Amino acid sequence: MNFDITQVPFSCRGSYLALSQNEGEFGGRTAEPGLYLRTVRGAAKDPFLARLTPLCGGRPAAFAPPADPACLHLAADGADIDIAFADAATLLLRGRGAAAGLCLDFLSAGRPYTMLEPLPAAEGVYYASCYVSRTRLVLRAQRGRVCIDQAWNVSSADHARLTVEADGGEFLLAAEEIRGDGAGRGPWDFDAARARMQRSFEDFCRAMPQVPAPLAAPARLAAYVNWSSLVDASGFLKRETMYMSKNWMCNVYSWDHCFNAIALAQRDPALAWDQFMVLFDHQSAAGRLPDSVNDSEVVDNFCKPPIHGWALHKMRERMTLTRPMQAEAYDKLARWTLWWLNCRDRDGDGLCEYTHGNDSAGTMRPPSRVRRRSRCPTWPPSWWCRWTSWPTLPAASAAAPPRNSGGSARSRCWRRCWPSCSMPAGGPSACRRPPARASTARADPLPAHRAGGPPAGPRAPHADPNAGRRDLPHGPRLCDRSPGKPAV
Repeated sequence: MNFDITQVPFSCRGSYLALSQNEGEFGGRTAEPGLYLRTVRGAAKDPFLARLTPLCGGRPAAFAPPADPACLHLAADGADIDIAFADAATLLLRGRGAAAGLCLDFLSAGRPYTMLEPLPAAEGVYYASCYVSRTRLVLRAQRGRVCIDQAWNVSSADHARLTVEADGGEFLLAAEEIRGDGAGRGPWDFDAARARMQRSFEDFCRAMPQVPAPLAAPARLAAYVNWSSLVDASGFLKRETMYMSKNWMCNVYSWDHCFNAIALAQRDPALAWDQFMVLFDHQSAAGRLPDSVNDSEVVDNFCKPPIHGWALHKMRERMTLTRPMQAEAYDKLARWTLWWLNCRDRDGDGLCEYTHGNDSAGTMRPPSRVRRRSRCPTWPPSWWCRWTSWPTLPAASAAAPPRNSGGSARSRCWRRCWPSCSMPAGGPSACRRPPARASTARADPLPAHRAGGPPAGPRAPHADPNAGRRDLPHGPRLCDRSPGKPAV
């Protein structure tokens, strides 16, 4: 399988490095066309690390860059250059042919503190410091001749280029991302590294759902996108995490992670569980989830629709949840649901509101008026219905904790509280009796929307003796009852 690196970046499972062919614009920015080594670290102010130019006889050579999951091949006149990952942190660049060469331009113009520096203790080893990208590389020429072209200017380099050329018909350069000091690892066997990455990808492919034969090729490409979009646990990411892409959406968002988890649940349940829980690792004490997370930052400015109860239901259809998983999921989902009830239901009528289009996934939201309101009456009623129903799903499913932990009572309480689209003051712990049958106005507040206006008058918020907040039930005692004891 070959793919186009102008569309799909070349990377590997776990890596924060990627290569892509830029045709003049990338991620909304203009750059000189060429093949670029990039970082997907969240702290990078500029993701471009270096532009790679194949050489033939010391001159730039035109090349075609077909890529397969394990190797990027640059075929130029009189020279063949192959690029493969040895591991998540190390990229191997091999050239064959007497005239083969490769130039790495570290794009220092206008970028402060970008430079190449030799490592005195090891010949042929250099540090590449890319300050704007918050990345350091160790460059080790295992075979071949290395030439440095650098113009120093006070505290940075006006230009910084490393060129490696074949010696004895071949060169091998290792570029390793480091987070501290050291001379890098090695020596490396290129063919063994390539075979290792191919096996890793094939193992991942076998864990993907089976598809009809006509869809085998796109399914394999989709599997590669998923496999190569995984990054290792680092910084704020406490688990191996699948990014949305290694092109420009280099984060995990608080509803996209659910779709990743569902896709992985049937064949790779351990990885699926990590995808589901990765945002919950940063859940606030009040229950809110962040909008997005990467290795360097947690974004709290927005949040995403609470589809997590529905997602967990879909996962349970495909995998078995252990009791610890069920208990953990119940706690997280309950807090998430109560946050929506406490913080996104300003008029207390049981319908949660969003405060910005990004809270409903930005580009996937229906159009809204320029004047922002706590609700958006320009939403079509069907969209309004679907969106406001999401918080009921985690409450309804609630992960069904084990019976001996009070799960049955908890589940019954959630189901009793939700038919009226309203939560009693104090949450399920204050639910002393089933709520009264919902009125027509409460059960269906949408007719006024269909008539072009907001619901007729906001409902008064529920009286709440506990500072206006609904509380999360703890322990087996729920709704003033224990398992096996009649409700009060």
